[in-house]
Amino acid sequence: QSSQGSMSGYTNTASMQGEYEAATKHFLLIGFLAMLIGSIVFGSFVIKKTDNKMQEVLMFLVATISAASYYLMWSGYGVYKKTGSDGEERVVFVAELAQRMITEPLLIYSFALVTNAESGDVVLAMGTAALMSFASEIGSAQLHPYKWAWWTLGVVLWIVLALQMYGLFVRAKEAGASLVAEIRILLLLLLLPFCAFPVLWVLGEEGLEVFPISYEVGFGCIADIVCKIVYGLYLLLSVLPREEQELEGAEKTSLV
Repeated sequence: QSSQGSMSGYTNTASMQGEYEAATKHFLLIGFLAMLIGSIVFGSFVIKKTDNKMQEVLMFLVATISAASYYLMWSGYGVYKKTGSDGEERVVFVAELAQRMITEPLLIYSFALVTNAESGDVVLAMGTAALMSFASEIGSAQLHPYKWAWWTLGVVLWIVLALQMYGLFVRAKEAGASLVAEIRILLLLLLLPFCAFPVLWVLGEEGLEVFPISYEVGFGCIADIVCKIVYGLYLLLSVLPREEQELEGAEKTSLV
């Protein structure tokens, strides 16, 4: 019994699935199925390609890690209840926060590859993304008023990350990148969902409790699908094929 208490929120404790609202459970299942389908689709891209498949591998890893996280949460694990300073219990989805620490830097790396960014800028942006997610992780375990300090730090890091990513886009544009419009769309597909996460935190159960946990999970699921599945599909089906066609055209021109 004592060992179960020391590992609260992890897989050797009783599942919390029975305590979810129906809507919360459904959104988590939708998130799992979307990420699972995405991982299968991206995995097929990895298998079909024989070389230059870093982007396909990144998207496969992002979707697979996210699918595992959503399944863990849907089944009632990777989540615990925290008693706030006001005495009320709040649900914290540890698995969601943990997977963001891994998947968001991978998404940043994917975007940096498209912009042909310098390696130092890439590592810096990936580190900022990881620290942003880490601030949310720490804040979720803190009580009022300290949790607000970590939330503020997370927002500051998001602003820094947004400026870094915009800087990558601007430098790619100045360098004469041929797919400027496509890179701009990829930037928005990442930044807008990334912006949604701190907003959902402050309005949801961890923050001001403006709306119930099911709304927070639902909107978070939509944001996750946009920045991972929609981003990945647009990248692999639209951006990369055009990039490869232009490279082939340039090679033919040089041969002539």
